[in-house]
Order: sequence, then structure tokens, then C-alpha cells
Amino acid sequence: MELRDHLISSKSNIAYLVDLYKLFNGVCLQLQGDDLNFIKTKCSVASFVSKLLLYKRNIGRREFNNFLYLTAVSFKHDDLLAYCQHLENLHSDFKERFQDILNMDIPDWVLDPFSNANTAGSS
Repeated sequence: MELRDHLISSKSNIAYLVDLYKLFNGVCLQLQGDDLNFIKTKCSVASFVSKLLLYKRNIGRREFNNFLYLTAVSFKHDDLLAYCQHLENLHSDFKERFQDILNMDIPDWVLDPFSNANTAGSS
């Protein structure tokens, strides 16, 4: 009976983690495949890192667009504050762990090789 009560009291935490791991799985899928390169990797990681702050802001506003399981359970205001802090900590941790990818400089001509075609021929 004790485990059951503990699970029921942790229902909102479990829902939050289910939603969060669904988001993690999405970025993991983007980082797989044969056609992956440094540009796609940087875009996927940078996008996810910046989305963590968006998720934090949305939860703080009680907008749960990306946390559908969380909307289905009851939670306390303190729970939302803990989730916001957790997302902030994740953002800091991801920035530190992936700083080599995030700080990688990709020249404009690599992203769009024909953008400066006129200036390259006149040199």
C-alpha cells in the first residue's frame, strides 16, 4: 500500500518526466541516421537547448503545449516551480556538455554556397 500511495503522490512528477523524455526522444531521433553531419547536429542541439528555455517559460505561464501528460494530472504551484528550475538546470547543463558543438563556427558559404557567387568571381 505504501508504494501505491507514493506513486499516486508523485503522479505529476511522473507525467512531467514522461513528457520531458518524449522531447528527449525527439531530439535523439534527429541525431541518428546516415545523412547526419555537423551542421545538422549543431542545428538540432542548438534548437533543443533554446527550446528548454521556451518550455520553462511556457510552464511558468501554465501553458502546457509540449507537456500533454502534465495537463491530465493535478499538480501544485510548487511542482511547477520545481519543473521550471529543472528545465533551467537542464539548459545550463546542455550548454556546458555540448559547448564544442554549440560553439562550432560554420561559415556562411557552407550553409549557402551560392549566396556570394558574384563576389567570389570578381576577386
